[in-house]
Amino acid sequence: MARDVSIRVVIDGREISREDVQKKEMERCVHASRKLNLKIQNEELSEIRQLILQRKLDLGQDVLKKLMRKETRLADILVRRFVRLSHEEYVLSGIDIYANGISAKDFTAWFDLQVKKNNIPAMLAAHPEHYIIDNRPDGTQYVCETNGGSPFAAAFTIYFNETNCINIPLLDNHPHRIEGVSKLSDGKRVGAARHQFQDTPEGLHGHLCIEFPKKTMTEVVDGHKWHLAIEFSNWLEAAAADIGS
Repeated sequence: MARDVSIRVVIDGREISREDVQKKEMERCVHASRKLNLKIQNEELSEIRQLILQRKLDLGQDVLKKLMRKETRLADILVRRFVRLSHEEYVLSGIDIYANGISAKDFTAWFDLQVKKNNIPAMLAAHPEHYIIDNRPDGTQYVCETNGGSPFAAAFTIYFNETNCINIPLLDNHPHRIEGVSKLSDGKRVGAARHQFQDTPEGLHGHLCIEFPKKTMTEVVDGHKWHLAIEFSNWLEAAAADIGS
């Protein structure tokens, strides 16, 4: 049987219900469906998730790259400008997430396994605006997604083996981490992720955090907090279902 997991999210000190996170996910489904030329009507969120996931799988990576090419080129120009204007300063976009019924060790082990197996459906299903996530044999991860409230999908590669230059502080007693540095196709560093987890008596606490260039638009930085809430809530539920089955 699947584990019974309950999730709560804290954004800027305010507790956000699972229902509110799902409402935001529905909003992002509308944005994603437009980019994918997919008509959605009055379906439930669970049905829309499957429709969007299947659309991405049916199109495949090559077609999706062509479909998103104009947007990713514009996003590339913007982020390079943000990096140049930021003069190596950065801003953090972070939230806290709590889950009952699953441990930090079990969740991060599950996530690492999906990455190693290159379980594309598991990666894409977590957020409607995950268009491509391809885990490569060299340990890097190619990503095409919409960051926060950006109008454009962005393409970048995460280097999980590069963690020394991440500017997000390490937390005490959070030994389980998912972290890496984000780079453009020419190796230009544009950000980083450091998601840190600890076991609690009820399950886990996670501090999820992304590092953006300081001059990144506020809509992107603030909007990405909701992106983190959506994807990790869905991954936690998927992990609990897999581990308990």
